[in-house]
Amino acid sequence: SIDSVLCYSEQVLVLGCMDGVIRATSLFPHTPLSHIGDHADSPIEAMCLSPDEEEILSVGHDYFVRAWCVEKLNEDMKKLSYEDSDDDSHDSEDGDSDSDSSEDEKPKRKKLKHISSKEIKSQESADFFSDLA
Repeated sequence: SIDSVLCYSEQVLVLGCMDGVIRATSLFPHTPLSHIGDHADSPIEAMCLSPDEEEILSVGHDYFVRAWCVEKLNEDMKKLSYEDSDDDSHDSEDGDSDSDSSEDEKPKRKKLKHISSKEIKSQESADFFSDLA
């Protein structure tokens, strides 16, 4: 379970978990980024970003405050943004041909038969006792 959450950036959350592990995850797309550190088996109580934004400070049930370097997290964020920009460039090439064809096609609707309330009542009463014979 997640015991503590730190908003690292607009796209990234840092999660302090009950198993003592501090994980970073990207929100859009939802992707695990990196394992920042851990407090052995001690659940994470709280986390904060240092004033210079170079470290994440965490405290666990073991009452030790630990500092974790965010350099690897920043590298993972750059890799993710690079991959996203590659995906966007591929999508824009293919996106034009599909959008025109879907606008012309209308979804097919099944024609429904209108049943009056009298027909429903007669069917319900007939079917209600049919399995008792």
